[in-house]
Amino acid sequence: MQSNVCIKVKHNLDSQVADTVIGKVYNKYGWGIPIHDAFIISPAAAADARKWYAEELTKIYEDRQLILNNYFKSIGITSAAQQQWKDLVSKIHPLEGDINVNHMALK
Repeated sequence: MQSNVCIKVKHNLDSQVADTVIGKVYNKYGWGIPIHDAFIISPAAAADARKWYAEELTKIYEDRQLILNNYFKSIGITSAAQQQWKDLVSKIHPLEGDINVNHMALK
Protein backbone atom coordinates (compact mmCIF):
# COMPACT_ATOMS: atom_id res chain seq x y z
CA MET A 1 0.00 0.00 0.00
CA GLN A 2 1.23 3.47 -0.82
CA SER A 3 0.83 6.06 1.91
CA ASN A 4 2.16 9.17 0.14
CA VAL A 5 -0.35 10.26 -2.48
CA CYS A 6 2.10 12.41 -4.43
CA ILE A 7 5.05 10.07 -5.02
CA LYS A 8 3.97 10.04 -8.66
CA VAL A 9 1.08 11.37 -10.68
CA LYS A 10 -2.28 10.09 -9.52
CA HIS A 11 -5.21 9.93 -11.88
CA ASN A 12 -7.25 8.02 -9.33
CA LEU A 13 -6.73 9.73 -6.00
CA ASP A 14 -9.91 8.30 -4.53
CA SER A 15 -8.73 4.73 -5.07
CA GLN A 16 -5.30 5.58 -3.65
CA VAL A 17 -6.97 6.94 -0.51
CA ALA A 18 -9.11 3.81 -0.24
CA ASP A 19 -6.05 1.58 -0.69
CA THR A 20 -4.16 3.42 2.03
CA VAL A 21 -7.04 3.41 4.48
CA ILE A 22 -7.97 -0.24 3.99
CA GLY A 23 -4.28 -1.16 4.28
CA LYS A 24 -4.11 0.51 7.68
CA VAL A 25 -7.38 -1.12 8.74
CA TYR A 26 -6.12 -4.52 7.63
CA ASN A 27 -2.79 -4.05 9.42
CA LYS A 28 -4.43 -3.05 12.70
CA TYR A 29 -7.69 -5.04 12.67
CA GLY A 30 -6.89 -8.02 10.42
CA TRP A 31 -9.61 -7.60 7.83
CA GLY A 32 -11.64 -5.14 5.80
CA ILE A 33 -13.21 -4.93 2.36
CA PRO A 34 -12.96 -1.74 0.27
CA ILE A 35 -15.83 -0.92 -2.07
CA HIS A 36 -14.76 2.14 -4.09
CA ASP A 37 -15.07 4.93 -1.48
CA ALA A 38 -16.67 2.82 1.25
CA PHE A 39 -15.47 0.01 3.48
CA ILE A 40 -16.90 -3.04 5.17
CA ILE A 41 -15.02 -3.11 8.45
CA SER A 42 -15.44 -4.06 12.06
CA PRO A 43 -17.30 -1.43 14.11
CA ALA A 44 -14.18 -1.35 16.28
CA ALA A 45 -12.24 -0.01 13.27
CA ALA A 46 -14.69 2.76 12.36
CA ALA A 47 -13.10 5.61 14.33
CA ASP A 48 -9.62 4.80 13.02
CA ALA A 49 -10.85 4.42 9.43
CA ARG A 50 -12.56 7.81 9.59
CA LYS A 51 -9.44 9.42 11.08
CA TRP A 52 -7.16 7.87 8.43
CA TYR A 53 -9.53 8.87 5.62
CA ALA A 54 -9.51 12.50 6.83
CA GLU A 55 -5.70 12.39 7.06
CA GLU A 56 -5.43 11.20 3.46
CA LEU A 57 -7.78 13.94 2.23
CA THR A 58 -5.65 16.47 4.10
CA LYS A 59 -2.51 15.13 2.38
CA ILE A 60 -4.16 15.63 -1.01
CA TYR A 61 -5.01 19.20 -0.09
CA GLU A 62 -1.50 19.91 1.16
CA ASP A 63 0.11 18.34 -1.92
CA ARG A 64 -2.41 19.71 -4.41
CA GLN A 65 0.04 21.89 -6.36
CA LEU A 66 2.52 19.04 -6.89
CA ILE A 67 -0.32 16.67 -7.78
CA LEU A 68 -1.68 19.13 -10.36
CA ASN A 69 1.75 19.83 -11.83
CA ASN A 70 2.48 16.13 -12.20
CA TYR A 71 -0.96 15.52 -13.69
CA PHE A 72 -0.46 18.26 -16.27
CA LYS A 73 2.89 16.77 -17.25
CA SER A 74 1.37 13.31 -17.54
CA ILE A 75 -1.29 14.44 -20.02
CA GLY A 76 1.07 16.60 -22.04
CA ILE A 77 0.03 20.09 -20.97
CA THR A 78 3.03 22.28 -21.69
CA SER A 79 4.03 25.84 -20.90
CA ALA A 80 2.05 26.90 -23.99
CA ALA A 81 -1.11 26.57 -21.91
CA GLN A 82 0.35 28.43 -18.94
CA GLN A 83 -1.60 31.65 -19.58
CA GLN A 84 -4.90 29.77 -19.89
CA TRP A 85 -4.18 28.08 -16.57
CA LYS A 86 -3.31 31.41 -14.91
CA ASP A 87 -6.56 32.89 -16.24
CA LEU A 88 -8.55 30.02 -14.77
CA VAL A 89 -6.77 30.11 -11.42
CA SER A 90 -7.43 33.86 -11.14
CA LYS A 91 -11.17 33.07 -11.00
CA ILE A 92 -10.82 30.67 -8.07
CA HIS A 93 -11.30 31.84 -4.51
CA PRO A 94 -8.85 29.71 -2.55
CA LEU A 95 -9.50 28.35 0.90
CA GLU A 96 -7.83 30.55 3.47
CA GLY A 97 -6.04 29.00 6.41
CA ASP A 98 -5.54 25.35 7.17
CA ILE A 99 -7.96 22.71 5.99
CA ASN A 100 -9.67 20.72 8.71
CA VAL A 101 -11.23 17.61 7.22
CA ASN A 102 -13.95 16.34 9.51
CA HIS A 103 -13.52 12.69 10.40
CA MET A 104 -17.14 12.19 9.38
CA ALA A 105 -16.20 12.80 5.73
CA LEU A 106 -16.23 9.00 5.60
CA LYS A 107 -19.66 7.91 6.80
